[in-house]
Amino acid sequence: MTDFTVTINTLYVVLFGTAVMCVAALLAGMRRKRALAWLFGSIAIGTLQVWTIGLSRGPLFDMASATLLVPLALIGFAQALRQVYRQPYGYWRWRSAAFGLLIAAFAGTVLEVPYVLAYAAMVSGFAMIECELAYRVWKVSRKRWLDWALLAVLMGVVAVEASRLVVVPSILGLDMGFAELRTSDVDRTYLVVLGALELLAIVLIIVRVAAWALADIRFRAERDYLTGLYNRGTFEYLALDSIRREPGVLILADLDHFKRINDRYGHDMGDGAICVFADVLEKATERRSVCGRIGGEEFALHLPLATLQDAADIAERLRGSFAQACRESLSVEEDLSASMGCAEHAAGEDLSAIMQRADEALYRAKEKGRNRVELAERLAA
Repeated sequence: MTDFTVTINTLYVVLFGTAVMCVAALLAGMRRKRALAWLFGSIAIGTLQVWTIGLSRGPLFDMASATLLVPLALIGFAQALRQVYRQPYGYWRWRSAAFGLLIAAFAGTVLEVPYVLAYAAMVSGFAMIECELAYRVWKVSRKRWLDWALLAVLMGVVAVEASRLVVVPSILGLDMGFAELRTSDVDRTYLVVLGALELLAIVLIIVRVAAWALADIRFRAERDYLTGLYNRGTFEYLALDSIRREPGVLILADLDHFKRINDRYGHDMGDGAICVFADVLEKATERRSVCGRIGGEEFALHLPLATLQDAADIAERLRGSFAQACRESLSVEEDLSASMGCAEHAAGEDLSAIMQRADEALYRAKEKGRNRVELAERLAA
């Protein structure tokens, strides 16, 4: 084996090993990310396969290493993509055909059929699995630039693998043997190009998984875990940004007899009622408005540039829609309802003062029998 081949193989082992350590570091902080676990396994197997290239013991050893380790690494990568893009398993027939070709390649080497046939079966099997990788990314409906870049790299891998299937036998001849292939500059060049593309794909998927994980962390920091609405901190931050610039109205809502619902029907029913109201509230939220869950069964909706009458109309629709949605989706023997309080505000007013007025209006709604909307006193002109 030439010094060039040893150098290239050593470089690949170092790069793949670095990628393994990077993914391991990510896994240490995000243990529940299955995509990273699959990617970790894929890179580890790929690193092992690259290392075995330098331990060549003949055609049977090389073919066994390639037909076992390369497809396992590619399947691990496919599973990482499946987790990232939340896709079903699928492609079993496609994979079965690919593994059939790889088994045929190994069997052909054992039976000492012309090496070009075993080589063609091996490369075709690799290409089929690589097609699955590209197709998984292609099926993503809303691609970002990282997804397009990953798709381009994976399509490049398929194109290089397909051309390898034709070019190498054409140059070395149909009577090529294992020795000619091992010393061939053309096949070595293909391996270098494929290795570079695969490393780039690994980098892109690591970045994609990291971006996905950061988006998930941000969602958990900003959103309520049960409803997906903004939590109190995020709601107040966004509402305050609008309040500083323009007048509007704040609506506070509270589900009536919520403790009784939990006690009588269980916490699952209580969670269901919360989710129903959250869905109704979100559907009523316009583009510039912001809503959130600010407590157990307490919700808030801020309407910039709205009048008190506008808010009263919206609150009444919310109240009616919530009761109707509960009757349609929850199996309870009583009508569920919500009380609401509305308070208008001037631009630049203190948020706590606005919240206090809306809360007082909500308290009056509770005192007057619940299932109603009460308005705070209008601001002086």
